[in-house]
Amino acid sequence: MSPRPRGRPERASGRCANGAPGTQIGRVIGGRWAISQVALDMLLEGDKDSLDAYLSGDRTSERVRSYYMRRSIPLQSVPAGSADYADTSGDRT
Repeated sequence: MSPRPRGRPERASGRCANGAPGTQIGRVIGGRWAISQVALDMLLEGDKDSLDAYLSGDRTSERVRSYYMRRSIPLQSVPAGSADYADTSGDRT
């Protein structure tokens, strides 16, 4: 298992998932809430400009790409339902 950044959960809690609709950092995939790891990082860091760009579909600017690089998420794997979204159900199947 690779180390994760300190203070960042691998899986979001139910509270975080329930709060996602108001923050626009998550969505329902297959009946379960999924939180964008990249958007969560932007939100936690207070980087509104990057978050707005990300939510508008920007995946090419340096400000957005840097968040993918920090998470080691290759940009070619960013389509919906990809590694960018963490399952928040707590289920480890």
